[in-house]
Amino acid sequence: MTANDLLHRLWDPVSTPLLLALGAIATQLWRRYLSRLATFRWSAWHTGLAVAGNDPNLGRVEVRYNDLPVQNLQFSNVEIENESSRDFTNVEIKLLYLDGTEILGQGQVAGMAQFIPWAGRYSAELEAAAAIPEDQRDRATIVHALLARREYVIPVFNRGIKMILTHVVHAASASPIVQVACDHPGVRLCQRPQRPMIFGVVQAHSILFGMGAAVFATLITASLTRRTWVVALVAFLSSGFGQLWGAAIIRLKRWVVKAIG
Repeated sequence: MTANDLLHRLWDPVSTPLLLALGAIATQLWRRYLSRLATFRWSAWHTGLAVAGNDPNLGRVEVRYNDLPVQNLQFSNVEIENESSRDFTNVEIKLLYLDGTEILGQGQVAGMAQFIPWAGRYSAELEAAAAIPEDQRDRATIVHALLARREYVIPVFNRGIKMILTHVVHAASASPIVQVACDHPGVRLCQRPQRPMIFGVVQAHSILFGMGAAVFATLITASLTRRTWVVALVAFLSSGFGQLWGAAIIRLKRWVVKAIG
C-alpha cells in the first residue's frame, strides 16, 4: 500500500462529514443573511425658491405663498429607498422638522403612481384639529399637528424602490432640519447623504469591487501564462474598466439575492 492510498483511506471517512458540516454552516449563514434586518436609506436636500428682505439700497422684497407672507420659501426633498431584498406592505413613514420649519403644501411623490395615504393616527389628529374653531386654535398645537410633520403609509414598498417626497416649506433657517422615522417591524432606517452613482450602483462600491475583480483577473492570467505582456494587458484593461466590472458584479449579486429571496 502506497502512502497515497493510505492518505485517501484516512481522508474518506473525514471528508464526507466535514463537507456536510461546511454545507450546513454555509446554508445557515445564507439564511441569516436573507432574514437580517431590512435597510431603508433616507436622505434630504433643499432648494431655495425665494427669500424676503428689506435693504435700504436694494429695496424691499416681499414673498407670498397663497397670499400669506413668508420669509424663506424652499423646496424640501426627502428620498427613501428600500435597499433590502424583501418587499413590504403598509410601511409607516414619519417626517418631522425640528427647527420650526412649516410645511405649506401637501407635497408631491415621485416614484409611485398611487396616492400615499396618511397614517391612521395622524389622519385622526388632522380631523380633530380641523374641527376646532379657528378662533380657539392653539398655534403650537396646530404647528405640531399640521405644519411641522407628516405621517404616511406606503401601501407597497418593493425592493429597490425609491420614493421622493417634495414639499414646499417655510424654512426657519437656511437649511431645514428634517428627521425621518420608520417603526415597521424588521426594518432599520439609516440616513445617508446622496452619493455619486454609476449604472444604479454607488460609485465608491463599484470601484472597490472593480479593484478586487482586476486583481483576481490579473492573478488568474499570471497563473495561466508566462507572457508578461499578456498579464500587463489584462491588468491594464481590467483596472481601466474597473468601475464597470464592479457595477456589473454588484448588479449580478442583487439579481441573485432577489431571485433567491
